[in-house]
Amino acid sequence: EAHGADDPNYSGTAEFKKQHPDYVVDPEAVREKRADWMCYCLDYSHPEVRAYLLSTIRELIERYEIDGLQLDWMRFPRHLSGTPREVWARRAILTDFTAEVRELIQSTGKKMLLSARVPTNLAGCQRVGLDIREWARGGLVDFLVASSFLTTDFWMPIEELRAELGDHPLPIYADIEHGHGSQAHCPESLRAAALSLYDCGADGIYLFNFPCWNEYLAARPYHWLAGLEDPQACARKPLLFSVSHSAHRVPGVDLAGQLPARVPAGAALGLTLHVPQAALPAWRVLFLVESGGDIALVVN
Repeated sequence: EAHGADDPNYSGTAEFKKQHPDYVVDPEAVREKRADWMCYCLDYSHPEVRAYLLSTIRELIERYEIDGLQLDWMRFPRHLSGTPREVWARRAILTDFTAEVRELIQSTGKKMLLSARVPTNLAGCQRVGLDIREWARGGLVDFLVASSFLTTDFWMPIEELRAELGDHPLPIYADIEHGHGSQAHCPESLRAAALSLYDCGADGIYLFNFPCWNEYLAARPYHWLAGLEDPQACARKPLLFSVSHSAHRVPGVDLAGQLPARVPAGAALGLTLHVPQAALPAWRVLFLVESGGDIALVVN
């Protein structure tokens, strides 16, 4: 948790983090007051951090009747200090932690699933230090959730992740966030995202931050979810697809966004919009383009 991390009085910051300011991934940046929120993430390289988080998980398992746990490596996606190369070299730290959580669950005798929320692409997993191949080989998790940091990807290289799992396949769910770029979702965009992600190879759809939708709407729109579990149902109603936006993405972890883009006068810009075959043929199409000047749109 890194919300409000640069505010010493923020109520959401754990006492453990306040008492151990050097246990974050970039304490030097914090001391020099040049840190963003990511710098305040706890560094799993410290045995004390791992012990603290395992104690929290143990309490959840022992006190509550729950169906499973998710290790959310995407909120916020920085868990080891150092350069990307150094992080990947120490990936065994996060693998061993995952194994400890699995062993903790098994020691209770309870039937509980363990999942992990990871980047949408293999390069992003490596950037964070997440060795999904080793997790699958060791039977450490029951399924994966491919997710961006805080935006919806209408296209994900899920087959790339699946290939990395090798001979030990796992179900892979695809995440739909509460918005896409600067735009909040509507029923049409939810259907389009779900249909497109199924087309990318997702085994199911996952919605992150759904409780937070009441920040944008009067109430959580549970009725919007009907039919998202069925690609055919998604394709029978109007769909709103979106070109990927760079807003709310973590460089090097998330896929790159295509917009916004500056186009010089007289120049051309090529954009890719993934439209699954199940959405075609379309009897009517409306393109919505937001531009600071006149443009001509050509569709291939």
